[in-house]
Amino acid sequence: MTKEANATEIPPCSQTEDEIGRLYDEIADLALRSGSATDAGLDKRIEALWARLRQLQAEEAERYHEAFVASLAMPIDAGAKILAEARALRRELENTPTADPATRKSDHSQT
Repeated sequence: MTKEANATEIPPCSQTEDEIGRLYDEIADLALRSGSATDAGLDKRIEALWARLRQLQAEEAERYHEAFVASLAMPIDAGAKILAEARALRRELENTPTADPATRKSDHSQT
């Protein structure tokens, strides 16, 4: 992985991860407590926890998306650098004698 790729890695957000884990645990505990009995207050609490969980997951997904998009961005000076490297390679290849005699210019001029 290049240095630029490392710069766009997703920063850990342990606070969000901890809250997501806590919400799952709390929802599971409340669901076990509710059992077969219907408790409107308990159901509303579970619905509120699910809503918060979905919100946190959406925020986390957005962070991952933004990090991914940022990893695709090309630095401003990258185009000029790539062109310079391509030109240097072209000059190098133009000055390299070819191993195949059929492609040498001097051979074609003798016909």
